[in-house]
Amino acid sequence: MKTVILLLLFLTLSACGRSELELARELLAAEDYEQAFEKLQPLADAGNADALHMLATLYEKGLGLDEDVDRSAELYLQAANKGNASAQVKIASMYLQGQVFKKDYWEAMKWSRKAALQGNAQAQANIGYMFHDGIGV
Repeated sequence: MKTVILLLLFLTLSACGRSELELARELLAAEDYEQAFEKLQPLADAGNADALHMLATLYEKGLGLDEDVDRSAELYLQAANKGNASAQVKIASMYLQGQVFKKDYWEAMKWSRKAALQGNAQAQANIGYMFHDGIGV
């Protein structure tokens, strides 16, 4: 009994100071996708943009659950609307390629600009590419 109490105390204290989002990131790094999903879902339901982005990635790649590109696009869009630059880049890419969303260069540029204004290097490079090739400008 004493061992069980000590073990529970250790586990409780070891989790102190770490947010659920940080724990989810650690679980993703350890490729424990099912547990990561369990941590991310409530955060995403509460509107956490980073959790929405990570959950979208799980759905997009079928990590720990069935692949669902439509659901991933839905979640990326929610995260993008909440200001997550990585999700904004992903949405821009989907519009640029006509993946899930109908191909729309103007929308691709709009989402790329939002992410670029936050300093996202990938978005900045995408805008350069679009200007170079005359896409959406």
